[in-house]
Amino acid sequence: MTDRLRRRYPAFRVELVFAGLRRAARDERFLGPGAGQLMYVREVLLCRAGDPLVFAHSVTNPRALKGAWRHVARLGVKPLGAVLFRDPRVRRLPLRFRKLRPGSDLHARASLATGARLPPLWGRRSLFTSGRAALLVTEVFLPGVLAPAAGSRRW
Repeated sequence: MTDRLRRRYPAFRVELVFAGLRRAARDERFLGPGAGQLMYVREVLLCRAGDPLVFAHSVTNPRALKGAWRHVARLGVKPLGAVLFRDPRVRRLPLRFRKLRPGSDLHARASLATGARLPPLWGRRSLFTSGRAALLVTEVFLPGVLAPAAGSRRW
């Protein structure tokens, strides 16, 4: 996704929102040691000239940062795809899509990251594996992603 956004929007950039340990959401706990345990979470905004297009939320078991996902904790503002799609050992399970309503955990995180009150949003989620380590990546599509690129024509 990052490559497509970069091609479409010359002023594209990644803004780091959060990277560190946080309690996993209920639907993310299958990745870790159990309920209430801390997981490694990375959240970024994919932006066009300051306008957020996508809120990306990634989560993994902190133990995986010493193995398969060791590069993830050091990404900073580099895109996660640079790590995932470069390694031939990484497998991507099928994408899942879901409408996120205000009040849901991911919707609230996206609203907090953008500083805006957002309408219902669509998101997609995929599980990446490398050996026994798993990384769950969720991308939430923000209203700005639907705006046409400068110079483009609608069809």
